[in-house]
Amino acid sequence: MKVELMKYMVNSVELGHSFYHLENLNQFEEFLNEYKPQVLFTSFQIKEIPLTLDQMCEALRLAKKYHTNLIADAGRETLTEENVERLHQAGLKYLRMDEFFDEEQLALLLRYFNPVINASTYTLEEHKLLSSYVSCKSILALHNYYPKRYTGLSLEHYNKINTFLRSLGIKIGAFIPGDLNRREPLCEGLPTIENHRTLTPLEGFVELQNTDVDMIIVGDSGLTPLSNEQVQKANQGILVLSGDVPEALLDHTYNDRVDYSDMLYRVQGTRGMPHISSKSIQHGSHLEKGGIYQSNEQFLRYCGEIDIAKMDLPADTRFNKIGQIKEQETLKYASKYKLQFTISQ
Repeated sequence: MKVELMKYMVNSVELGHSFYHLENLNQFEEFLNEYKPQVLFTSFQIKEIPLTLDQMCEALRLAKKYHTNLIADAGRETLTEENVERLHQAGLKYLRMDEFFDEEQLALLLRYFNPVINASTYTLEEHKLLSSYVSCKSILALHNYYPKRYTGLSLEHYNKINTFLRSLGIKIGAFIPGDLNRREPLCEGLPTIENHRTLTPLEGFVELQNTDVDMIIVGDSGLTPLSNEQVQKANQGILVLSGDVPEALLDHTYNDRVDYSDMLYRVQGTRGMPHISSKSIQHGSHLEKGGIYQSNEQFLRYCGEIDIAKMDLPADTRFNKIGQIKEQETLKYASKYKLQFTISQ
């Protein structure tokens, strides 16, 4: 599915969340009601959270109530033929398969579930085996998340893996870290891409959204209200940027020019806008990445125009700095989106 913005295209993906404490079904239902995710990732085999089959089935029924598809992994001891039938009847459609079982059990599992495989380690030999049982369209290649710092993938490596996976004709999913209720014990985020660990959820989401991916899941269990709004709107093609923003820019939606610059986001419709600030950039002071600037009288007919610096640029006294946005790593992709502003709390 694509959302058209001006003359550009931005991916609209399946947006998912994660929840792990399924022993607390009341809390799980509150989570589903709050986020209403299209898909939800969980595990039925966390040692610290032992679950009964009844709890697994009740979690699946709750997910079905909120029209959420559950992606779950489960241990061999859980996946008996009787249990597999019960999980299927309760609504489980996607089974994470980090390891391949013997062919008899594999045939049983693929009779009931769509396989979700480890995108980072999937081989052509494994694909030949799986595709002998199910259509390629039924397979989801889901990248790992990485709780330990410095162990996540580089964007370059991730893209190479995706090129291979896409050549096989299968769907691809990946994780971004949340900024609320980070998963214990390390509590350092659950990203696929290592660089996303220290970024905002919006920055990670937008970068993945501009790769060849079909599904993006928040690995940790929750987003702050601002991040949740930002991610939801980015999936609709609107960037909501927060920071030190003048009130005159609030409550409006903006576009960049079609012939966009790699250095500035030129906010259309602002030329001739009354001056918001009279403080110009001083000699020796550069334009800062993420800075919001207004052209002053020295720019002649461009006076009043609002720009956002996509990178650090040399000092220029024709610009007045009027604000600063927080989510700077979105700016390399910002021209594909409509733009809204909000003030950081």
